[in-house]
Amino acid sequence: MKTLVAITLFLFPLFASAQWFEIGRIDNPEHVVIASEDTIYSFKNQGVGPDNGTIGTVYGHGDTLYQTTHYSGCCPINDLFFLTKDTGFLIYSQQAYGILLRTNDGGNTWSPPGCNLPSPNEQDIQYLTTDMGYCILGYNYYEDSGMFRRCIDGNSFDTLLPGYRFDDNSKVYFTGINSGFILARDAGDHPLVIRSTDMGNSWNTVLASNGSAFRCIHFPSSDHGFIAGDSGRVYKTLNNGVNWTESVIDPGISWLDIFFMNDSCGFVVGTGGNAYYTADAGMTWVKQEFPTSHDLVKVHFVTDSTGFICSSLEFSSGEGKLFKTTNLGTVGGTDHYPGRTTTVTVYPNPTNGPVSIKDLDVSKTEIYSPVGGLIMTLGKGTVDADLSSLPAGVYFLKIYQGEQAVSRKLILQK
Repeated sequence: MKTLVAITLFLFPLFASAQWFEIGRIDNPEHVVIASEDTIYSFKNQGVGPDNGTIGTVYGHGDTLYQTTHYSGCCPINDLFFLTKDTGFLIYSQQAYGILLRTNDGGNTWSPPGCNLPSPNEQDIQYLTTDMGYCILGYNYYEDSGMFRRCIDGNSFDTLLPGYRFDDNSKVYFTGINSGFILARDAGDHPLVIRSTDMGNSWNTVLASNGSAFRCIHFPSSDHGFIAGDSGRVYKTLNNGVNWTESVIDPGISWLDIFFMNDSCGFVVGTGGNAYYTADAGMTWVKQEFPTSHDLVKVHFVTDSTGFICSSLEFSSGEGKLFKTTNLGTVGGTDHYPGRTTTVTVYPNPTNGPVSIKDLDVSKTEIYSPVGGLIMTLGKGTVDADLSSLPAGVYFLKIYQGEQAVSRKLILQK
């Protein structure tokens, strides 16, 4: 018997003073697609054995959230991807085949685009246009290798064997028509990042690890990209993956998702309710005061200041929580420079103009806009400043002590 599974959503009041506020709960937080501020998609498979699969769609309008289920199938769904608010794709398994469906109306109707897949185990899909997409198959028993599939004409998928293994952490991510990455593993089961510059015809290794998994990837632009994973590691490239630099924020955290609003400003989230923000492309990170200790599995921003974070399933309710911010999150988190802490204080925060930065070792303080633009530079030591001439908003202080720096977020109210 087929059961229609709906995403249960509880309503919570939205307080203007909150920084990250809970807007609802969701059954499957690890499979959430945030298409816009008021359109969020997710799916959940339910049933004994591979005989029940559903896709649920959650819409939010202002302070009211409601749920609508647009698709209910008889087979388990593997992945969901939305190219725009209205155009999306899903893959589901049916016996020995993977079935690809497309919607052009926000999930109200789904139909085959003309190309199915010869395996039921495709696990990650990405489309660049309505006709061009990529997906990966976790394991090919005959070749001892993962499979990479490519659709370039909207009608059929090519099957390629990059010679690497894929697992549940593997993801495919193309930054353009030709250039893309896969989080993979080698024959010895060591984590790798592989890169292609010819539409997936050939691949080479650009990052390797002896044990710490690579779990998430995001490129805010074609050249600037970030990868994060276990042991608190974050990797950055400025040349489309040719070279990478590594930093460790906290070795006790596994990062589960990363998102950058632009080349400078971004979030990384992970285990234990940890969320960090950077305004300088990962040179320094500010820990967010987040309202849950559960793992954070998804982060996505729709503007420079409005974004969402999903937490993992809670044992008591069997649901994850969906949080939203409209001002880049909480104030008063812990400053963090990889490998170093500081006692610098910024007061008052929020402020209506006057602000004091207290630390005798400060060599200078730079004030940045939310999108990373330098506004002004303050002098040495403890300084008092008046920011009342600036418009209200969220600003970032980069406080230097010699060659090292920490970041603080400052809210200016009028």
